[in-house]
Order: sequence, then C-alpha cells, then structure tokens
Amino acid sequence: MLEQFFVNEEDSASEEKLAKGLNYLETSNSLDHILKYYKTLYRDEILGSKLDKNPNLLVVKNGVIDLQTGECRGGRPSDYMSRQLDTNFIGLDARTPIIDDFIGDLFNHDQEAIAYFQRLMGYSITGSTESQVWVMFTGEGSNGKSLLARFLKSLLQGWVVAAPHEIFFKAQRGHAGAHTTHLLPLKGRRICIKEEAEPTDELNTEILKMITGGGDIPMRVAYAKEYEEFETQALPILLCNDRPSVNIEDYAMMRRIVVVPFQNIYTSPDDPKHPYDPNNPRHRPRDPEKAAKLLQEQGREQLLVWLVKGAMAWYKNKNLKEQPALMKQAFESYNDENDKLKKFIQMFCVEGGSYYVNSVVFREQFTKTMGIIVPHNKLVEMMSARGFNFSSTRDKHNTKIKIYRGLCFFDSLHEFSNQ
Repeated sequence: MLEQFFVNEEDSASEEKLAKGLNYLETSNSLDHILKYYKTLYRDEILGSKLDKNPNLLVVKNGVIDLQTGECRGGRPSDYMSRQLDTNFIGLDARTPIIDDFIGDLFNHDQEAIAYFQRLMGYSITGSTESQVWVMFTGEGSNGKSLLARFLKSLLQGWVVAAPHEIFFKAQRGHAGAHTTHLLPLKGRRICIKEEAEPTDELNTEILKMITGGGDIPMRVAYAKEYEEFETQALPILLCNDRPSVNIEDYAMMRRIVVVPFQNIYTSPDDPKHPYDPNNPRHRPRDPEKAAKLLQEQGREQLLVWLVKGAMAWYKNKNLKEQPALMKQAFESYNDENDKLKKFIQMFCVEGGSYYVNSVVFREQFTKTMGIIVPHNKLVEMMSARGFNFSSTRDKHNTKIKIYRGLCFFDSLHEFSNQ
C-alpha cells in the first residue's frame, strides 16, 4: 500500500506523489498499514510462541525450579519465562509444619486423601493438561476451601486468575458467532478459580472439555472479525456450596471431574449460623489468626515446597484417575444427585427379577415426570447400564411388546402377583 507513494529523483511526478503520500499519512487507514508493516519487522514469532509456555518450570526469587526434579537453578534465556513468584524456594528438605497442619486438618488427617490432593495441586502448577481433569471444591459453611484458594493466589500470583462465569457455566443468553472474550483471562495462566455457583447454574461442558483437553482453543474478542488460538494451560477449579447440575450420561465430561469435599466447619460459639458444638465431629474451633499465619512469607515458602513435591509426585506416574475413597464417595454422591433416571425409578418403580415394564409407557412417564426428553436408543443404553435389559414379550392379549426387564411400576405390581 505505501509503495505507491515512494519517490525518486528521476521521477517527474515526485512532488505530486509526495503530496499524496503526506495526505494519506493523515488518514486512519495509513496508520493501520504502518502498524502492520512494523509488526512484521519487530514481532518475534518464536518469542510469542514460547513465552511462559514451559510447563516444567516455575521462576522464583532465587532461581528457576524444575518441577520434574525439584532442582532450583539459575535462569537461562532459553527458558523464555517472564513471570516470577515473589517467594524464595527453601529446598525440598525444608520442614513444612504450617502447610502440613493446615492440609491435615482440612482432610482430617486422611493420609490417602492428603497424598492425592498434594499430587492434584502439584499438577495444577505445572501448566500441563495431560491428566484432563478439572476440580470441584465442595462443602457448606466455613470449611477452609476459600482460604485455601486465597493461599494459592497469594503464592502463585499471576499464574492464577479469577475465572469469568462463562468458563464454568452456560450463559443465560447466547447466539451463534458470539465473541468469546471470556476465554482471554486463561491465556498464559495455570489455574483459573471460580468461587460459588447458583443452584440454577448449568455447567458449560463444551468449554470445560476444551480447556482440559489440551491443545489450542479458539477465541474471538469483542468487535474482532477473526479468531485467534492459544494453548490452554489452566486447571479449572470451582468452589461451591451448591453443586451445579450435570448430564451424567456425558462420559467425556464425567471422567474429567474431581470432586474434593471439605467436610469440616470452622466456627466459634457466637457464630449465628453454626455455633461451635464440641460434640459435633465436623466442627472445628475457628482460629482468627489462621489466614495471617498462612499468608505470611514463611507460609508461602512452605506452600511452595509442598506444591513442588506434589508436582514431582504427579510427574512420576501422571495418574489422577485412581482416586482415594474420600474423593470417590464425593463423586458418587454428585453423580447420584444428578441421576434423574435413578430418581424416577426409585419414586415410581419396584425392582424384581420377574418384573418388566412396557418400554413405550416407561419412556412417556419418565419424560412427563422428569421434564427431559431422551431418545429411545439412548434410554435403552441408560437402562441397560443400570441392569434393566431391553427385550420383548407378549402381553395378556398375546400382543408383542418391547419391555425393560427387572422392574415394574408400583401400580402394576398386582399383575405379577401370581407369577
């Protein structure tokens, strides 16, 4: 574009071209073209693709930590790391009583749960998405989950970002082609945290699967015409009292969820909602100085050591799917509360080896009662997974009907009384 205004001494029309060029430079289009031209001169494509992308490294005040080995060394230009924690690494041999006591109390000294949680949180600081998980901290009352999130933020600083609502939950209104500016905060982060969910919130399964799946994700900011892509590194962590609804038949989603229960309530005798009861096994006396102790420099240093050890443990086998009993039970509870088919069967049916129910009638009643429409083939699959096989028989009029074996409606139980 600008070449048309270049002049030379032998060109008789040089003055005219120069005048046109000066006029053009005063327009907004000229500024856009100039900026694009200089971008090609000064933009370092390699730097842009590598900056803060090495998931194995974490920069601290006294060096660069290799999260695979726990070694702290000097920085190198080839690290391409720009973000530094305002904390020293005090070494793997350092004692960590502050963090050990805090985490131990949160999980009631369940060593299996603590070891798993340490690996999970160690994984969170690596920037890896290899395990393809996201995390839900659950529990009512003052149970320590918000303080833990605050503790992580105080140490990891720019690596942690508060997640916009749309990362975890579907927007109330949306339309095809809408901008996805809400994805922008994830760029270059290792953890994204959303505090609290409403009972009516519905998980944004598409985005959560995309973020945890690894690779590049597309994003278009407001008013931009084109999409750009960036590599996702952020582990999503949701803190909630009310667990959001989820489609449990979405296996790709369900296998990604790690539910971490915070069962204790930290309270005091004058707490209006949960006054301290020494006979309640869930109650713990609230320490008003706890936050200050954790957030001081010594607390952050110990948390860093604990996280690095967790990262090293994760790198050994990269397995977060085999969960301890505490997390398994929490996941099963979450699964059950979202199992609408199970709820329907419990409310209206009785199980028995010789019983059966007309599949058409069953689907009609399920749709009417639970307010959801499930395709026939999908319902057959769901029923089969619960042990109710799809089959056929003949009714009392000798008409062939399709049935589910192993259950019947309460109000038709009398039909099987003579069997």
